[in-house]
Amino acid sequence: MTNTSFANPFFIVLCLLLHNIALLAQNTTTTPPPIRSVTLIGIDGAVQVPQADMAKRFGINANIGGGVFRKTNTNWLFGVDADFLFGNRIVEDSLVGNLATAQGYLLTQSGTYADIRFYERGIAAFFKFGKVFPISPKNNNSGIVGLLGIGAMQHHIKIIDKENSIRQLQGDYLKGYDRLSNGPAVSAYLGYLYLANNKLINFSAGVELSYARTKNRRSLNFDTQTSETNPRNDILLGARFSWFLPLYRKGSETKYYMN
Repeated sequence: MTNTSFANPFFIVLCLLLHNIALLAQNTTTTPPPIRSVTLIGIDGAVQVPQADMAKRFGINANIGGGVFRKTNTNWLFGVDADFLFGNRIVEDSLVGNLATAQGYLLTQSGTYADIRFYERGIAAFFKFGKVFPISPKNNNSGIVGLLGIGAMQHHIKIIDKENSIRQLQGDYLKGYDRLSNGPAVSAYLGYLYLANNKLINFSAGVELSYARTKNRRSLNFDTQTSETNPRNDILLGARFSWFLPLYRKGSETKYYMN
């Protein structure tokens, strides 16, 4: 009887202790992490489909670049981003048409077929700002992100005469064919930003729409013998992925995290 009366209270206390430990562990794991300010250094890439006037000149393009962003402890996000645009499909029919034969071939001065390549090249830079909207209580630093941007865009047609066989496509003559255009631009991005609680995996993926009000900066297109004086409506719609290196500040030290 003595052993039994001693064991029962001990067993009850042990159960209560284990129960409290379990509750403490549960509270620890379910307590959402605080919203933290962080600097994000990112690299990004995108695949874009041209629209409006852009579609009359270029096909699908890709771009690659990077940026620096700051996320505040209220989940506001702002920063700068710049990208290099490139593609290999040109759809403008009249390009160098004045140099081609009736059958559409380009001939060298010796009468052989010329090897001429055409590429899309460009740059775009934006100041972007927006907000992160958390969707999971387990991670208040991640969620749906919306960004608006204001900046500039420039694009042109890069012409390469691999054998330097056509004099009209060398040196300053190229300016009469490259359709260099630039102007102010705006952008809108909607996606998902993920910043891991362990700070190792950090990325964003979403869709982006860019609009630029550009103008041809060449005074004359040699192939058409006309000047483009009207502004252009250049639109790019695509999918963008970014990978970030986060810099968290703790006291006077800056912590770097990456895979």
